[in-house]
This record gives sequence, structure tokens and C-alpha cells, in this order.
Amino acid sequence: MNIKKNIYFPIILSILIGLSGCEDDKKDDTVSEQNIEPTAKITYTQNSTEENSMINFDASKSFDIDGNIVSYEWKDGDNIISTNMYFQTSYLSVGTHTIYLKVKDNDGSTNTDSTLVTITAFTITHPATFEFNNITYKTVQSPYTGKIWLDRNLGASNVCSSLNDENCYGDYYQWGRLSDGHEKENSATTEELATNIINAGNKYIHGSSYEWLEDNIDFNGSIRNNNWSKLDGTGICPISFRVPTIEEIKNETKNIGNNNNLDGFNGFLKLPSAGTRGYLSDHSISGKGSEIWLWSNTIGDTEMGELSTKDLYFKEDKVVEYNQGPNYGHSIRCIQN
Repeated sequence: MNIKKNIYFPIILSILIGLSGCEDDKKDDTVSEQNIEPTAKITYTQNSTEENSMINFDASKSFDIDGNIVSYEWKDGDNIISTNMYFQTSYLSVGTHTIYLKVKDNDGSTNTDSTLVTITAFTITHPATFEFNNITYKTVQSPYTGKIWLDRNLGASNVCSSLNDENCYGDYYQWGRLSDGHEKENSATTEELATNIINAGNKYIHGSSYEWLEDNIDFNGSIRNNNWSKLDGTGICPISFRVPTIEEIKNETKNIGNNNNLDGFNGFLKLPSAGTRGYLSDHSISGKGSEIWLWSNTIGDTEMGELSTKDLYFKEDKVVEYNQGPNYGHSIRCIQN
């Protein structure tokens, strides 16, 4: 009898061990089926903490080790501000913002990251004061590009207190002309085209074409472009300043979110709605109080064989880059080289 008991015992033990192994396999299968939630990760770049500065938000470092991320949700407090992996904004108000990023994976699990972003009030700095053509100018520095600009339009007696402050409108220059008197709002007019760029007279010129200069003189605009680029004070801007390119103007306005003339005034340049000269039959100023027309020194596309030049136009519902004839009278804002 003792021998028989010894025979069956190893058999029973082997069966029990086998059953135990099966339970372990079931536990392993259960663990392998559990979803691991994703990981949300915020990174952002902020060139300046001042209001209206562009901030770039990035969720590309978020990950899911057992699947993939299928959605992103960004919030400023309780407000959804984007559903993209990347986005940028310049519209955060002054104060400290808690920015949340929630990511969801392909199994429906979510995870959230957050960060604090501080926005400070924009302050205008005036690093220099100087006199030019009997007007005292100061300068302002861009919070977006770091460029130095005059604090007002050429010819303006003061910085704008409102977008329709007539004392800050300044002068109305035909493209490429020097400060010869034509730029004054009430200057006399003539239909006779100029035959000399430097000595074009002191009248606003309105010929039958979009030019103020005879056709065979500076037909491609290169001489006038060079005059407005001078840094020695013999152009129309003070020493070390020049007329900006269209991209330089856009980088301070349209490219950072300006959508209308009020945005132009509320920006650091305090641009007035001075209007323009040349659209009305009597050659008076049109668009006062409602439109901004800023000349650039950029030569535009050829329009029907005639020279055109670039300006930036602001109205209550848009900001648009145009090709214009050189005979229009627009505002000028000089930039330091």
C-alpha cells in the first residue's frame, strides 16, 4: 500500500503545477490587453513677454508608447484656443495664463499637461530725440523685430492720440520724390510731368498717367528707389533712417495680426488714418479718419507697361498690399537701417 501511494503522488503534483501555470498565462494575457495612457507634453517659444508678441505652442513631444495620438486640445483656462499639434497666437491678454494641453490616443485614453504663460503690458521706449526739418522726432523699438522706427509719420507735429488726430497725419509724398513742398496737404497742383527727379518743383503732379515723371526718366524706378534708401539725410528720412520695404512694414503690422486701421493705431507705431492724395478729381485728401496708406520703397509689378510701387492699405475691415502708381500721395514712416 505504501508503494501505491508513492506512485500516485508525483502524478497529482504534476497536474496541480500545470493548472497553476495556466492561471499565470491568463494573468499575462489580461495585463497585455490593458491600454497605457498617452503622455501630453507642452513646449512653447516666446520672443517677448509683452502683449501682441507672437507665441508658438508645440505638442509634438507628446507620445503614446502602445499606440498613437489622435487628437489635441489646447485651452486657455476653460476656453479652447486650438485643436492642432502646433499653433501660434499673439492675442493673449495681459496677465498670467494657465495653458492646458489634452491629448487622446487611439484607444480613447487621455492625458493633460499645463504651463503658465505671463503677458506684460507693452511699453513704448524712446531711446533717442532729434530734430529733422524743424520737427522734433523720437524713436520707438519694435517688440516683434527689434527694429527702430520714427515715432510718427514724416511731417507730423506729434505722436497720435487717436487714429483721426489730424496733427499726427503728417505729409503726403509722391513715390520717390524729395521734400520739395509737394508733400504738403494744400500744395498747388499741376498736370505737367517733371523732367528732373531732384528738382521736380513744389507742386503735386497729376498727369494723365499714374506717373509724376516723364516716361524716359527713371522708367524702372531705380533712381528714386536709391534716393529713398539714402542714409546721409539727403533723402527724405533723417540720418541713418530710410523708407522701409513692404516686408518691413508688414512684419510690424499685417504679419502679426493687424486686420484693420484700428489695429494700425493700437500698435506700437500708432499709425493714423491720414488718408491719401490722388483718388479725388480735385486732388484733395480722401479717406481721412478711416484709411491708412503707407508707402514702401519696394518697386512693384509692372501694370500695363507702367511702373508700379508697393504700399500697404488699412481700412476698417482689411489690410491689403497694393501695387500703386507713383503719383499718389501717401504717408511715410522711416525705419533705421
